[in-house]
Amino acid sequence: MTDAVKTPDPRRGMPSPELSRGDFTARFLSAYQDPAFDAGYFEPYATSHDALDRDKDIQAEVRIAAEELARAMQARRDGRLASTGEGLEGPRQK
Repeated sequence: MTDAVKTPDPRRGMPSPELSRGDFTARFLSAYQDPAFDAGYFEPYATSHDALDRDKDIQAEVRIAAEELARAMQARRDGRLASTGEGLEGPRQK
């Protein structure tokens, strides 16, 4: 009696490994989504630019932060330490 090992048959009829552009995009972007933000508070980065352009509150917060940074840089150049928040309005409540 011989113990001949039978060679396995190759698989046939497997689906194509290529993805459509939409499937690829969905699979790629799914790796960058944080489940903590699935409630809809944040949008995916790739599609959020239009929403950010419409969000005037976010633009105001960025403007406040930029003004504060400019004041701190000028104070540093003048050799003094600037206190933060002088004359600035408070950020919006989240």
